Amino acid sequence: MTAYQAERHLESLLPIESFRSLPVPTLRFGRPALVGVAGPKRKAGDEPVEPAYWFAVDLEADELLVFARTSMVSPIPGPPGPIPPVPGPAASYGASLAFLQESASSLRAAFFAGQPLAPGLAEQALSAYMSVIPARFLSWLCTCCSDFFDWLVLRP
Repeated sequence: MTAYQAERHLESLLPIESFRSLPVPTLRFGRPALVGVAGPKRKAGDEPVEPAYWFAVDLEADELLVFARTSMVSPIPGPPGPIPPVPGPAASYGASLAFLQESASSLRAAFFAGQPLAPGLAEQALSAYMSVIPARFLSWLCTCCSDFFDWLVLRP
């Protein structure tokens, strides 16, 4: 399954009005994977409610590993944990999204290889994730992908 096919497949599994998070890298499945969550949008605005679905995509095999309702199958035990503190002032949503789109490949490659990032890049990446992923999704993703967020905060 190509990345495009995986994307189309995910879209077909989610309700039309779903808000989907940016995927976050993790090694929790024993291989490089991206985890994301999705949930319905609130009727009063674009802020999503708690995540209703989660998914993991295997980056090496380019296939969907898991797609499940968070109420039925969850990779996190208990309630989501705390969100790491944001280093410095938060960037705008647009600037953060552009940064993550431009640097996604290099961030993933460094994380999966266990390599440190250039000075300031970890803080910028953490701040960008905090800016573009709603807090209700972020606490769940920080718990599920704690290896990635710990790597950003602790900088090996």
